[in-house]
Amino acid sequence: MYVITEDHIKKEVAELLKKNYWQRVCLLVLFSAPASKLVSRSFIYEKLSEWALVDPLGKACILKTITSALCELHEKGQIEREDLSRLRQKDFDRACAKILGTISACPKNRTQTAYKISKAGRAKAKEMFKLQTIQRGCDRCAISSMAA
Repeated sequence: MYVITEDHIKKEVAELLKKNYWQRVCLLVLFSAPASKLVSRSFIYEKLSEWALVDPLGKACILKTITSALCELHEKGQIEREDLSRLRQKDFDRACAKILGTISACPKNRTQTAYKISKAGRAKAKEMFKLQTIQRGCDRCAISSMAA
């Protein structure tokens, strides 16, 4: 059985960034997060920065691109979006404990949405690795998720 590690995800994300496939990049970064956690868009940027795959000088542009990709993935049903804008401060603080990434808790600028990968998105991410494995000639194409 072929286990997907963070190194596999990092390598695949690097290839996808070269081709400018932001939806797939976001999907794979969400796939790397624990299934029980929500993710802010800044988590995706922070992960790409941690892997040294993006230029820190273009943060605003990259965050805008990530937001667009996340909206498109949500429309396709590959990720779930949690609306945090209507929560009272107490409920918002409780929700923040489940969110990975930088959270702006200031009432005026606080984080409005958080995301997590759906079952369809998880299947799509696994399929991307399965196809990659087959294309490289590996006979082990069964994949188990690192974050069940």
